[in-house]
Amino acid sequence: MLKSLHHRFLGVPLPSHVCNLLSQRELQATALLSLLLASFALIPAHSLAQIPETDSIQQQRQQQPDTSFTYRGQLLRLGEPVTDLVDFELTLWDAAETGNRIGQPQWIIGHYVMDGLFSLTLDFGPEAFSGAEPRWLEIAVLSSTDTEPVTLTPRQRIAATLPVALYALKSPVAETRSEAEGGGAIGARSDSGDQGTSGAPGGKGRDGLDGDGVTGRVGDDQQQNPQGSWVSNGNDIYYIAGNVGIGTSTPANPLQAENASPNGTAIVGWARSGGSNLGVYGLANGGSGTGVFGLAKSPSDSASFGGRFESRSSIGRGVYAIASSNGSGQSFGGWFQSNSSKGRGIQGYVSSATGKTYGGLFQSNSSTGYGLYSYAAADSGTNYALYSKTNSSDGYAGFFVGGRNYFQGKVGIGISNPTAPLHTTGAVTFASGWRLEPVTQSPNIIGGHSTNSAAQNVYGATIAGGGTQGAANQVSASYATVSGGWGNHASHGSSTISGGAANDAAEAFATVSGGHTNQATAQYATISGGRFNDASDTYATVSGGSANEASNDYATVSGGDSNHAVGQYSSVSGGSGNWGIGLGSTVSGGLSNSINAGGSSATISGGYDNTATNSYCTVSGGSTNSATAESATVSGGDSNSASGASAAIGGGAYNSAGGVLNTIAGGSGNTTLNAYSTIGGGASNTAIGVSATIPGGFTCQASGSYTFASGTRAQALHNGAFVWGDSTNADVASTAIDQWTARAKGGVRFYTDAGLTTGVEVAAGGSGWSAVSDRNRKENFEVLDPRDVLSKVCAIPMTTWNYKTQNDSIRHMGPMAQDFWGAFGLGADELRINSIDADGVALAAIQGLNEIVKEKDAEIEDLKQRLARLEAVVAALAAADSE
Repeated sequence: MLKSLHHRFLGVPLPSHVCNLLSQRELQATALLSLLLASFALIPAHSLAQIPETDSIQQQRQQQPDTSFTYRGQLLRLGEPVTDLVDFELTLWDAAETGNRIGQPQWIIGHYVMDGLFSLTLDFGPEAFSGAEPRWLEIAVLSSTDTEPVTLTPRQRIAATLPVALYALKSPVAETRSEAEGGGAIGARSDSGDQGTSGAPGGKGRDGLDGDGVTGRVGDDQQQNPQGSWVSNGNDIYYIAGNVGIGTSTPANPLQAENASPNGTAIVGWARSGGSNLGVYGLANGGSGTGVFGLAKSPSDSASFGGRFESRSSIGRGVYAIASSNGSGQSFGGWFQSNSSKGRGIQGYVSSATGKTYGGLFQSNSSTGYGLYSYAAADSGTNYALYSKTNSSDGYAGFFVGGRNYFQGKVGIGISNPTAPLHTTGAVTFASGWRLEPVTQSPNIIGGHSTNSAAQNVYGATIAGGGTQGAANQVSASYATVSGGWGNHASHGSSTISGGAANDAAEAFATVSGGHTNQATAQYATISGGRFNDASDTYATVSGGSANEASNDYATVSGGDSNHAVGQYSSVSGGSGNWGIGLGSTVSGGLSNSINAGGSSATISGGYDNTATNSYCTVSGGSTNSATAESATVSGGDSNSASGASAAIGGGAYNSAGGVLNTIAGGSGNTTLNAYSTIGGGASNTAIGVSATIPGGFTCQASGSYTFASGTRAQALHNGAFVWGDSTNADVASTAIDQWTARAKGGVRFYTDAGLTTGVEVAAGGSGWSAVSDRNRKENFEVLDPRDVLSKVCAIPMTTWNYKTQNDSIRHMGPMAQDFWGAFGLGADELRINSIDADGVALAAIQGLNEIVKEKDAEIEDLKQRLARLEAVVAALAAADSE
């Protein structure tokens, strides 16, 4: 967003055209400039001939003017003051636009800006301000939020506040042993220390400073100046007398450069040509030597650098340090150290925006050497043993290849005060595919294919791996997790996908453990695996299989294919094409079994095409069975139907239990139509009456209530009737209520003991009972008096009568049991007369009667004989009389 930009210089507002200068920058800077061209002191004119020959280099340094000045300003971004570590690059120009650059660039790296305010000390050298000509200061800044330096526009116009005289060309004070009088004017001294342009022929030119320059060239018709310690040999210049100090009078090294300025730079190595060049080349061939040793010892908090090297060539090196010793001792391609509380042992800086550049390249060929050893000795403050930075989008601030990398203490990425061994506030991508994406809350961890992603504003997301081109894993809600696979999408908070492909966990706490194209679209829904499964309501679960659906609260499908747990708390354990629609319904398995919406807590254990359509009903298995009434049960079989409440069918085929609490144990084609009726089995039996029973058989019918029919074509047509049919293929039916009817063409036997030794029998085709009377089955024999039995029989009252349970028209004859018991004491008690006892008494009485008859017969025979004799006598007498 373009916003107005105002610069102020010495309190004077700049023209309004400055306001449109940041069309491609977010950075907005207001630079309140208070330019103090400090210490541009006037140097009094001196005679060149009056400088003593013994003046030292230190004396000359003290006589040179301080050309530094302080630049202060305020840095704003979008109207807000900046607080950050900022790199500054400042250049001096002779025009407001384009023009020529004056002096060398000034770099202030890592300057701490607070509330937008900054203060920089700059020094462009003695030639920067040669008179009253104006100069323009160009400022480029790089903060932690910038990807490349931002040049602030327009340039700032600055000028010296006082006239500047660096040298007096003619003066009553001599600067050399030769007389200055009559000599040509000496030009301003260059950076390289070469002598200025020769004057017109005159007196002897001034001597070079002792030890402070190369051999002076011979002027026109002049004698050669005295030679110093520097030696010029063609294009080479060298110094062999001892140590050379720059910024110090007591150098301890062959070349030692120091800068006492708070923002100064001791040495700048700058390779500006377009080839493969080196800003600084340091070489140590000794066993423990140092190719380049830079030390920043500034005691203040200002930025100081042990070494600062820059290459602006596309293939250049800001610094190239090699420890080439192949020995076993420690050697260092570069050793850089900062003792300042905010110093940097080394800072490598690449300002080129293109090409393969290196802020610093260090190499060691020693087996125990260090390509780069950086050390910040201060034990407090914000110091940097190594500070590397690149502004190129293709550059590397740090590039480590091969071997092992070791970091001791806490490592911060995107944060300057790490609190953990590895602490990052920016995204982290590992070569193996891992990425860390920091957010204000829990960071995102992303692995696998590079296209795996967490949506914007998501935190706590995890993608453990997987993914492929065109089928990335995605997390689009906080705390969601995708562990692997490809094409998976965890799209709601705390949802989880463990793996598989094309799975979707689309509600909070939903889980898909694996498989293919599974969808958990409700809170706490779970799919363990399989494919094309859908868990679409709270706490719904699909354990696996294919095309299964759990679409209500707490519904469960354990596996199989195309199963549907639609009712709340419903469950389908497996199989194929099964439906659990009723509340709390259960289908354990099988094929195409169904519990409809009315089947609350109904159960189908398995089988094929079974149906449970009412509450608490059960089909255990089989095929095409149905339990359609409350609590009805079909245990198995084929095409059975339990349509009465609490009716039960144990199995068989084509059975129908249609009454309340009816039971068909099995068989085929059996039917119960009324309450409490039972068919044990058989075929084509029908229990019509209440509590009717058919144990089995064929084509039996119990149409009366409380009836019993069994066998073949037994027909219990009357209430309470008991009908038994033998194998004869013909009906045998009851003819009265509570009648006991049996057809047994092989006879009927009743045994009254476990050994089948006592009882009665109706023989086949017979019409009476035969009682067991085998001598071998009797004991405790006693002889009786038949005549006594006869006399007792004759004494028992005999009457005719009818039973109270029968119509009074039905008459019977006989004694009373009490009289019989009183006369004979036979039978179980005095209330019943056993037919065996009645028969025995009758037979015994007959025997007694027979004895009496025989006696009477004998007596009659005797009487007859006597009569005959008498008749003979009478006849004889009559005959005699007749005669």
